[in-house]
Amino acid sequence: GSGKTSLVESMLYKAGAIPRMGKVADGTTVSDYNEDEKDKKHSASSSLLSFTYNSKKINVIDIPGYTDFVGEMIGGLRAADACIVVVNATGGIEIGTERSYRMAMEKGVPCIFFINMLDKEYADYDKCFDDLKKKFRKHCVAVDVPVGKESDLKDVVNIVSRKGLDTLSDDDKAHAKMLGDELAEAVAETDDALLEKYLDKGELSAEELDKAFKKAVVKGDVTPILCGSAAKGVGIKELLDMIVNYLPSPADRPAVEATKQDTSDKTSVAVKENGPFAGLVFKTLSDPFLGQISIFKVFSGKLPANGGFYNVNKGSREKVGAIFSLMGKTQIPMDSARAGDIACVAKLKDTQTGDSIGDEKSPLKFEDIQFPEPAISFSLKPKTRADEDKISNAIHKISAEDPTFKVTRDEQTKEMIVSGMGDMHIAMLLNRMKMR
Repeated sequence: GSGKTSLVESMLYKAGAIPRMGKVADGTTVSDYNEDEKDKKHSASSSLLSFTYNSKKINVIDIPGYTDFVGEMIGGLRAADACIVVVNATGGIEIGTERSYRMAMEKGVPCIFFINMLDKEYADYDKCFDDLKKKFRKHCVAVDVPVGKESDLKDVVNIVSRKGLDTLSDDDKAHAKMLGDELAEAVAETDDALLEKYLDKGELSAEELDKAFKKAVVKGDVTPILCGSAAKGVGIKELLDMIVNYLPSPADRPAVEATKQDTSDKTSVAVKENGPFAGLVFKTLSDPFLGQISIFKVFSGKLPANGGFYNVNKGSREKVGAIFSLMGKTQIPMDSARAGDIACVAKLKDTQTGDSIGDEKSPLKFEDIQFPEPAISFSLKPKTRADEDKISNAIHKISAEDPTFKVTRDEQTKEMIVSGMGDMHIAMLLNRMKMR
């Protein structure tokens, strides 16, 4: 409910990827395309969106916020190079905010915060900012500040570039300058030589600050806080600029550890296009027309369309037809999937979520995705005998799509038991079975 899907929609619109902005309330957003998501007005599964901004390709994974769908976040974090944690300016830090940030830190994925909904009544930027600094760490720094409050929100002013500071009132200008000094100090503390210079001169040049800031963000030493309103499109350009200029590209990320097949030998996999192909399937979708779609992150090498790969977990070869990216449910064809990118293939025989895929000559297995055990179970009874096969088939597709949804058969009572992360999780998935 903090406006993640609306934020993605606003980013797509600002980048020129869509002609007009959809709304969650109207069921017209690109990423909430399932009928149950439109009906409930919130995301229930991850969706992939890719677009180009300033000649850079950006892949966004829109993750559901409810804790019942925590499996989506666990899978998504294995593919992400950075994480945007969205905070509701009227509600402040919630349980999901803490959980997302903690999980991203554990996986070594650098974060930024985006304080959203500043145009709403009772939105309080200062309180949100102070709470984030207190809760998470002193290295949380403001990158921009809002101009105007609630319905009068007009724009944001960038503290790093200092553009637009002159438009602020004297009090706001002094406050923005103080936040700018805090940012410079936090960045200087991440580099000894820079800190010495900062203590000596009392300030850093724009160029020094810019370079050191990117380095600190990539390493996770500094957590930037941005702000705005997805609904009004305020602060969205600044967020996109932040993503392109400061967040790590796949090449900036540390090498990923993998194990050589049938041995316990560990090796580091760097993002190189000329290396052997190696990737990880982190999400599976069930499409009524295409069947099963496997979404994977490429860590090394490249996979051409109409080629094939080796499934390291299953020890089997898979043929690949078309390779594509997704814009919600729309497919964007790709001639190949290259190191660092995220891509999709359909109709694979044996491949499931969590499988490592690669080159048969040098197969590498990445660490398994550790999904949590289900928290709640129900017995599922078919209304008629004829429904039994249909239900079994549907449940198989749903559990392939969501590994936190499990199905077992109780040997004593002969009942079919479905287990999930909570009431809402199971209700949504059973409803999805009926609808499809």
